[in-house]
Amino acid sequence: MHRKDRVVASRGPDSRATVPGVRLIERVVVLAMCSVLAGATAIFAHAQSVSGNTDAKRASASNELHVMVWTATLPDHPTLLLVPTVHLLAADDPRIDVALGALADRVQAIVLEAPLKPTPAQAAAILRRYGMYPASDNLTNHVSGITAERLAQCARQSGHKVLFFFQLKPWLASLAAFYRRKTPDAAEPGGEVSLVDYPGIDLRLSSIAQARKMPLIYLETDEQGLKVFSDVPPQAQEAMLIASCDGLTGVRVPGTADLRAMEAAWISGDAAQLDRLLTTRDPKESDALYAADQYIFRANTEVFAAALARYEYFHGRGPILVAVGAGHFFGAASLLERLRAVGYTVIPPQGATVTRHGTTPDVNHSSP
Repeated sequence: MHRKDRVVASRGPDSRATVPGVRLIERVVVLAMCSVLAGATAIFAHAQSVSGNTDAKRASASNELHVMVWTATLPDHPTLLLVPTVHLLAADDPRIDVALGALADRVQAIVLEAPLKPTPAQAAAILRRYGMYPASDNLTNHVSGITAERLAQCARQSGHKVLFFFQLKPWLASLAAFYRRKTPDAAEPGGEVSLVDYPGIDLRLSSIAQARKMPLIYLETDEQGLKVFSDVPPQAQEAMLIASCDGLTGVRVPGTADLRAMEAAWISGDAAQLDRLLTTRDPKESDALYAADQYIFRANTEVFAAALARYEYFHGRGPILVAVGAGHFFGAASLLERLRAVGYTVIPPQGATVTRHGTTPDVNHSSP
């Protein structure tokens, strides 16, 4: 079971994801493309930027934290330092940038899931190819569990023109609603909702690499990332859309992920807790929504593993930092398990928090 960590934080002390179904947006490229299209199509909000470490942050940081790192070694290959990421953070902690900067000091290159800044033209072309119906067709012809009236309401609640919203395929309409700009009918007053309070680990590492002019490598192309969504089974896509629309009205869809809990586990290096948060399925979660979650997890993990095996850059150089979503680190068929299957020796983080049974979490053999 895999509970994805790409979710949007809602305001309030609990800071839970407003649309848990789209926690399965495990792709950094999706967040980046959505932000790029804000200027091109006016449907997505602008992603926040994050700078590298500053002297002020270094000075203010206390109680130094240590990032959990899995080390993978294979003869004649560079050492891989594998770091699970949380794509969006519910709160800021100055120690995070300090710790990531120190980690970057140890490597020759940084590897992320996908490019963070495709051009508007590139993003729009790919989304038209995989995410939009022709003028002769529309969304209502492809869903049965949500009415046209509810879809129109969903479009208005998320600040989009109804006719344009209806040209989107279910998976993209789900994202359009998820990365909303306005929610006049939502529980929160004011009509404007922040998409995310603070940029996640991926964006911070990207900024560090760019500031230091370090090689920045990607495991997946923009097109690969979005094609994964377009290939999600139709019933699962519809479940994603319904979950996103329900989230706009304040409904807590079963399976909601707690951003603060995930961030706290990441900061404390509690691999066992992160494992539990990401692999425990809410028994009330619909099968269709869970199927979408699982499909995107498996498809992207396969792409990441293939890229690590294929790229000639990874041979004879290193050490290299590989940072991908935490959901790919736990459970059956995880990225760590795939590396081990091709001969890597994978060593878990030093001092990893023990489980209640007194052992470190088995990140390679968790129950599916």
